[in-house]
Amino acid sequence: ANRLPEQISTMRDEFSKCIGALRREATAASAPDLQLRRDLDLAKAQLDIERSAKLDAEEQLKAAKRAAKEKRMEHRNLENRLESREEELRNEQQAKSSLSAKLAQLLREKEQLEGDLRRHNSELAELESSRAGLLAENATLTA
Repeated sequence: ANRLPEQISTMRDEFSKCIGALRREATAASAPDLQLRRDLDLAKAQLDIERSAKLDAEEQLKAAKRAAKEKRMEHRNLENRLESREEELRNEQQAKSSLSAKLAQLLREKEQLEGDLRRHNSELAELESSRAGLLAENATLTA
């Protein structure tokens, strides 16, 4: 009967050893599980960051596309304005060319008229000279 307390004590020691071993095993087993949870939490956080970055990038892309579309429209409008201005310039150049041709024609006509005027003035001077001569001759004949 003396052996029973000794056996109980031995069993308690063994039980304590087993409990310690089980605790160490549980701690060792939970360490990788804790690491896995930490890794999972880190992966989730990185995924959230990447999703946020993706959304930001998508918004920036949409904004860039809108800006590019506006620039294309502005470019088209400028091209249309340029074409309109070029057409106006061509019309003005044609009008200028037409006016230059008319001016040249008028200058030629002016020169011709001036030449005709000089000839007529010369003829008139000759006629007046002849008339004066005839009047003088008539005055000598009637006197």
